[in-house]
Amino acid sequence: MNAALHDLLQSLNANLPAAVRKCGVLFDRALVLRLATAAGTRYLYLAPDCMSRAVAYGPVSPHADYPHASWLGAHLTPLETAQLLRAEALPSENVLLLVFSTPSHLWLHFFGQSGNAVLTSPDQTILAAWHLHTHHPPGAPYHRTSPAAPRELISVMEPAALVAHLTNLACEDLRRTVARHLRSQRARLLHRLAKIDADAARAARAAEFRHHAVLLRAYYHLIKPHRDSVQVPDPEHPDTTITIPLDPRKSPQENLRWYFHQAEKWQRAPAAIARRRQETVEALAALDRQIGTLPSLQDLAALRAMLPPPPPTKQRPKTDRGLARFRRFRSSDGFLIIAGRSARDNDELTCRVAHGHDLWLHTRNRPGAHVIIRARRNQPVPIRTLREAALVCAHLSKVPDGEVEEILYTQRKHVAKPKGAQPGMVLVAGGKTITVRERATAMEEWLRTHQWDAPDPQVEPESPSSA
Repeated sequence: MNAALHDLLQSLNANLPAAVRKCGVLFDRALVLRLATAAGTRYLYLAPDCMSRAVAYGPVSPHADYPHASWLGAHLTPLETAQLLRAEALPSENVLLLVFSTPSHLWLHFFGQSGNAVLTSPDQTILAAWHLHTHHPPGAPYHRTSPAAPRELISVMEPAALVAHLTNLACEDLRRTVARHLRSQRARLLHRLAKIDADAARAARAAEFRHHAVLLRAYYHLIKPHRDSVQVPDPEHPDTTITIPLDPRKSPQENLRWYFHQAEKWQRAPAAIARRRQETVEALAALDRQIGTLPSLQDLAALRAMLPPPPPTKQRPKTDRGLARFRRFRSSDGFLIIAGRSARDNDELTCRVAHGHDLWLHTRNRPGAHVIIRARRNQPVPIRTLREAALVCAHLSKVPDGEVEEILYTQRKHVAKPKGAQPGMVLVAGGKTITVRERATAMEEWLRTHQWDAPDPQVEPESPSSA
């Protein structure tokens, strides 16, 4: 053990035992223990990765948001309410051992590519590991394999110097990430510029497209189906012909319409193309300026601001899903009745909007609308509301006026969507039926007078607490 490390451990142990107030990770490279000692708050920095392999101890705060060491899992809270009893270095192994008042030991490995931290029980069983190497799985017996020719790898630094060093490493990592992002953005802009230039070349052919369209209309009788070109006389040079390319997959009329469409489209395109080109060139210049300033940028916040925002979650919580796209009615008992407008709406309503305890209705003998009665868990739906929802289901499923129809109903949790099934197709496990008679005129009036008038359609209203 080198003298600097020996002195640091002596200074640390002189202030122990100390209460652990936080066990965090700084820039994903150093373990930071915030200790409440008799001399005040002290910080123990342990950076075992190959870019640092350093320890520091002192009153200097990281001055950064370092999250809790989540890799400790369920063992984190007991560790942060325990006391650090002692710290020692294993001779010739480049390993530090921290002993706590809880029945657990923390081993810091300052060798290998990334170093490691391993939490073990008193019987040397691994409870958690910072980096889950194959030889450090939780639940396995703990052992360590130090280098064949061990060297003194652990260096001692001042806390401020170590924090600055770790900040520089974090900036380098972030700069590499930002550089990849900016290069990707630049490639997209160059691709967009190439497409704009291609559009400009097509716009320059607007007169040619118009000329070909006029000739095809004049010599329409010469166009044969499934040909890739047609030769027509040149009006300006009667002894010569003009070859006009055709799409053999299109009919003669479709080829003619295509040429007129291209002529009109590209005739009005130059102004929009020039605007898009100017915007793209300006964005490319701004991006090049960012790339130029990137090597000298040392501010973590500024570097993070250059990264794109995280993408939104693909599936929002059900309580945030808008209901405005569906038909919504208020039953006579105050319950919300929701009905789909199409097969895809039916899928969305049944599979994503409806809760498992909602009541689901569908015509038994014909295709039709999916209908949902919004209900709370263990809340019975009144028979009047059930009959009104069944009438809505029959009416929106276009049951003929005066005809009797059976409506199947069950809780939504008993309805499943088979993999690969067409929109609107579901499987129902069990269920009951209710019989209703379609009265078109009366139902139109009922639908008009029972519209749901929720002030905010983006928030799902709750059902009444009692019928």
